[in-house]
Amino acid sequence: MVHASSPGGGTRAKVLVLGRDERSFLGVVRSLGRRGLEVHCAWCAADALAMRSRYAARHHELPVPDGPDGAWLPALETLCRRERFDLVIPTHDPSVVALFHQRQRLAACARVYQLNERAFETSYDKHATHRLARATGVDVPDEVLVGDRPRIEELFDELGSPIVLKPRRSFAFGRKKWEHQVRMVANPEEARVSLEALRGAGEVLAQAHVPGRGLGLEVLADGGEVLLAFQHERLHEPLGGGGSSYRRGVAVEDDLLAAVERLVRAMDYSGVGMFEFKRERPSGAWWLIEINGRFWGSLPLALASGADFPWALYRLLVHGERRFDRAYRTGLHGRNLAMDATWVWRNLRARRSDPSLTTVPVKTLLTELAHLPRLEERADTWALDDPRPGLAQVRRVAGEIAWATRKKLARWPYRSAFLRARLTAGLRRALPDARRLLFVCKGNVCRSPFAEHAARRVLPAVVEVTSRGTFREAGRCCPSEALHAARAFDLDLSAHRSRVLDAADVDAAQIILAFDAADVSRVSSAFPRARRKLFRLGPLAPRGPVDLRDPYGGGLDAFREVFGQIATALAPLAVAVRSRERG
Repeated sequence: MVHASSPGGGTRAKVLVLGRDERSFLGVVRSLGRRGLEVHCAWCAADALAMRSRYAARHHELPVPDGPDGAWLPALETLCRRERFDLVIPTHDPSVVALFHQRQRLAACARVYQLNERAFETSYDKHATHRLARATGVDVPDEVLVGDRPRIEELFDELGSPIVLKPRRSFAFGRKKWEHQVRMVANPEEARVSLEALRGAGEVLAQAHVPGRGLGLEVLADGGEVLLAFQHERLHEPLGGGGSSYRRGVAVEDDLLAAVERLVRAMDYSGVGMFEFKRERPSGAWWLIEINGRFWGSLPLALASGADFPWALYRLLVHGERRFDRAYRTGLHGRNLAMDATWVWRNLRARRSDPSLTTVPVKTLLTELAHLPRLEERADTWALDDPRPGLAQVRRVAGEIAWATRKKLARWPYRSAFLRARLTAGLRRALPDARRLLFVCKGNVCRSPFAEHAARRVLPAVVEVTSRGTFREAGRCCPSEALHAARAFDLDLSAHRSRVLDAADVDAAQIILAFDAADVSRVSSAFPRARRKLFRLGPLAPRGPVDLRDPYGGGLDAFREVFGQIATALAPLAVAVRSRERG
């Protein structure tokens, strides 16, 4: 059974929901608020989309966990004792993991929803998931636990190509962004780079890539028995893997449910979870990919279809109810507007000849547009009874589209060699007298450190070259892909650590060189006086892109491409700087 401490009192039931995203977090807030519960929120920004919901009664400013203990713990204890919540519900990995590690201490002041130890360890440890699946007769892709000194060629011999690399543990505090990423690699060189990037994540799993469409089977269980189930299929999946942006609710398939029931029974699972599968059609073969032992990103589709998991969880934990209506509407589609706008753009640009990429034909995309007028589609954040979160997201997406359109239009003049020369004339005139150059990108871990090191090699020693980032975190190292890509240019970025742009840097620089329109916007907004000496590097090249895009989070090829573009633009920069010497 689910572990819980005693509930609080009061005439109106009160819950605390912990999280920050616009999908599962907002879904839980709406579900419980619609049932008349007083919903309090924490560990999210005060202006988060969920806080715009009419069902979010109150926001609490609490320290956010950055580890299994810390200032967040006494602050949460104080809040729980004061408010006497009937239930505390974590909705994202940091909250689930933090509360699990402090489950005994928190039990003294609140009823906290959490998995039992075996269910937690199995769902957050992908290798443990794999072992349990094998033991219960559930098919999974072949996988290898990669050691410290892997024989990479042997991995491809055993698993084929491509291979999926992923951290063994789904989440850990202190990881860098790229250390959470699942990576698909096609050859040993890509595998070496990705394994180095994932080294800080702990142990890594190498998994055979299996074909097919992603399926999610979501359940509420108690004591190893499934009480409520919902299934969806993923229609728009990230090309390299990850959470879907467009899905469709379908009937629960008996063979998948039977597999989930065996796993749930073996873990004595109590709580909510999403079991992710891949099914190859028309053969019908399927594989379990992983278990998400928390509320999942596609929760809004389940809610819209009539499978109200948060409310059922509340009734189970607070009132001990175990009988729920398992009927729901099938055929309804759910779309995350922000994620799907990005997905559509990448899908249109992807190589359709690559069978490992989950691309969708343009004809299918056009056909999908008919779902909305037929009332067969919902947006994750949109609800007639709670329109403000959806309106806020629409405004945000519209702003992003408008920004991208303006950027594209602004790049048109640079297609003309004559106009390109005219538009960069001011920078070219200023370069011969410049003795202090500053390169600025977002994080100061990819483009600007490469430009700094490359520029030092081609510019006179009298010119001082530095780099900074606008992202407010110093001391970060360059990702593995950046290190490998830079080595092809005989540059070593291993000792570089990120530095944050400040007013002194702006004042000291004679010329500030950014890499794309977003960099220019961030610098000019934070330091208006920088505008007169702020330029983009890309237009200096006689041809090629004006904006040198951020490769952060991309593969080795993305870094190689951008670093090549930077090197190309630095050549005319060096010529302009040295023109004074020739004069």
